[in-house]
Amino acid sequence: MIAILKREFKSYFNDMLGYFMVAVFLLFFGLVFSFNNIQAGSPFYAYSLAGIISYLPVLIPILTMRSFSEERRSKTDQLLLTSPISVWKIALGKYLAMVLVFAIPVLISCAYPIIIYMTGDYAYPLTDYATILAFFLIGASYIAIGMFFSSVTESQIIAALLAFGFLFLMSMLTELSEKIPLDEWKNAVIFVGMAVVFFLIFFKMTQNFYASFVVFACLCILIMVLYKVNPDMFYGSVGQILHSIPYVGTLVYFAYNIFDIPSIVLYLSVSVFFVFLTIQSIQKRRYS
Repeated sequence: MIAILKREFKSYFNDMLGYFMVAVFLLFFGLVFSFNNIQAGSPFYAYSLAGIISYLPVLIPILTMRSFSEERRSKTDQLLLTSPISVWKIALGKYLAMVLVFAIPVLISCAYPIIIYMTGDYAYPLTDYATILAFFLIGASYIAIGMFFSSVTESQIIAALLAFGFLFLMSMLTELSEKIPLDEWKNAVIFVGMAVVFFLIFFKMTQNFYASFVVFACLCILIMVLYKVNPDMFYGSVGQILHSIPYVGTLVYFAYNIFDIPSIVLYLSVSVFFVFLTIQSIQKRRYS
């Protein structure tokens, strides 16, 4: 795994993508620090990070789109798939390499709370560093998501677009929850639609139509039974679920000096889940 990590990390700085990503992130960090903390005089660097988080769905897919797609397109992935290295080491090595690239500008940005502390009358370094940690974990989870989409297609553009669309929806969960209709039957239909999406993902991962269809049919039957027994439970249920997962919005908790442990667990869980999906995607190709 260490060999994969080193190779991938070096590759990002051999073709300038790594330098580009570090430079872009440092540019954003520097601009918000200059405008919010230097010119506006705010002692909270945490609030500046809350503004940058909205750009991650655009920047992270650029970092992750080549992780597996490029190797699939050029067929160099066959060297990895036929090597004695286990699949989880391949996926984890690539993932950690991208996380390290993302960590470079984040670590450099850790100097900004120190500057505020040394030059200002007020400073809140603990709040700032807790928010930086949360920001980093959100970015790491986004990287895991982007890597998964890169593993399912050989086109870097498609991988980037899929990751962008998914991350954009994740960042808009609270707003989307307010647009979902409250009607019981409409929410039931939305759940069926989710079952269809799950069926497509499950089939893509396993290439087993019958097993995927059985799972899909069971989900649909469960939805219909629940709707028949107690339709009221579907009233506004989709919106409530989406509203209860303010994935990006939880960064505000840290900015308000609330170290939200459930959010930390959520970020880590999303990272582990999508790394696991990536491993399954590669495993399927290795034995197909």
